[in-house]
Amino acid sequence: MDKFLILIGQDHSISIKARKYAIWVIPALFGGAILNPVVRYLQSQSLTRPLLASSFAVLCVHVPLCWALIFNFKLGTVGAAVAFSMSTWLYLVLLVLYIKYSASCETTRISFTSEAFLVIGQFFRFAVPSVIMGLGIAIGAKLMDLKKATTLGSVTVMTFMLASGYFVKNVPIFISWLRYLSFNYHAYRLLLKVQYEDMTQTIDNVEIDSGITEVCTLAAMIFGYFLLAYISLRGMKLH
Repeated sequence: MDKFLILIGQDHSISIKARKYAIWVIPALFGGAILNPVVRYLQSQSLTRPLLASSFAVLCVHVPLCWALIFNFKLGTVGAAVAFSMSTWLYLVLLVLYIKYSASCETTRISFTSEAFLVIGQFFRFAVPSVIMGLGIAIGAKLMDLKKATTLGSVTVMTFMLASGYFVKNVPIFISWLRYLSFNYHAYRLLLKVQYEDMTQTIDNVEIDSGITEVCTLAAMIFGYFLLAYISLRGMKLH
C-alpha cells in the first residue's frame, strides 16, 4: 500500500504510517461489517437506548485506551488503529449480548442461517445512497472553510431536492434536468425499487426493476466525489 501511495505522489513518511495504520485497522473492518446490520436491527425496532448506552460505555473505554496505547506504550498511529479495532469489537459484543439476553428482542431474535447471504444485494443497494457523504467530503476538501462548506452544502442539497420534485410535482423544464445530477433523485428511485420489488410493477411513475441503473449512477457519483476531493487536497498549498 505504501508503494502505491508513493507512486501517486504522497509523502514517503506519511505513506509508511498509512500502511501501518491500514494493516492494524483491518480487524475493525470485519467488526464493522457485522456491527452495521446489528445496529439496523435495533434501530428498526426503535431500540435506541441500548445503542446509546453501549456507545457511551465504549467511549469511556476508548479514550483512556487511545491515550495508553499512543502515549504510554509509544505505539503512535498503530496504537490508534488498535484502539479503534478493539473499541469496534467491544461495541459489537455489547450489542450482541443485549440482543441475546434482552426480552425486548425475544420475538424478533433468530439464529444465524445461510439465508442471510441471500439478501446481501438488497443490503448493498440500501447502502449505496450514502453517496451524500462523498459530496460533503468533496465540498469540504475544495473549500477548506467550515462556514463556506456548510453554506454551499446546504444550497446544493436543497437545489437537488427541488429539482428531484420533493417539494413540487411540476418542476420547470429549465431546472428539471438537474435531477439527473442529484443523488436524491437516484437514491429515492432505488429505495422504491428495493422496497416494492416483489409487490408491484410501477409506483409513483417509477418502473420497478433491479435498480442496476441507479446503483451504477450512485457508484459513479461516489467515485467522482472522492476523486474531486483527492484532486482538491493534492492542489492545496500548505503554509
